[in-house]
Amino acid sequence: MSQPAPAPGVTSPSSTTESEDPVARFLADKGLMPSKRPVAELAQQVRNTATDIASELVLSAMNFLGVPYRRGGNSRETGFDCSGFTRHVFENSIGLILPRRAIEQANSPALMPVQQAELKPGD
Repeated sequence: MSQPAPAPGVTSPSSTTESEDPVARFLADKGLMPSKRPVAELAQQVRNTATDIASELVLSAMNFLGVPYRRGGNSRETGFDCSGFTRHVFENSIGLILPRRAIEQANSPALMPVQQAELKPGD
């Protein structure tokens, strides 16, 4: 059984090509997107990159299991406190240097704020 043709100017998701994707076409025309790949494909690439970075952070953090807590600590040898630990892990896994104190990390304008209602176990 054949399917009816879409109405003029309407495309089905499966038939959308690079040239028919208005967002991708706009970004390419403005020189903001080096590729003419569909936006959904680029969004997936961003998700994959974010997942890879998050995985690297978690693996880096797990290398410090068993290191004792020490107020003001900032190394494996002397122990870590919470902010010293996060600062060390971020700097050594992805090169992001966080402020030293937890309150400074939480209020840093360079970082994305997370509302308390958005927190998940482990945050």
